[in-house]
Amino acid sequence: MELDAAIHDEMPTLRNQLNIEFLSALRSFGAGQKLLPASSTYGSGMEDIYNSVQQIYYGGEDLSRD
Repeated sequence: MELDAAIHDEMPTLRNQLNIEFLSALRSFGAGQKLLPASSTYGSGMEDIYNSVQQIYYGGEDLSRD
């Protein structure tokens, strides 16, 4: 719940309220169980996302040809 605490500790703005509602919506249908931080700028976290997708859709089997 660190993300929730961080959002609630910030100065109240429309953007913060949107973030709170978005996280609430994700939780309501079970998609917010595990958030994976990633950066398109630095490329960090992309391997974690790839591994999670492999686990969900391919049972952990790596189907890449590399």
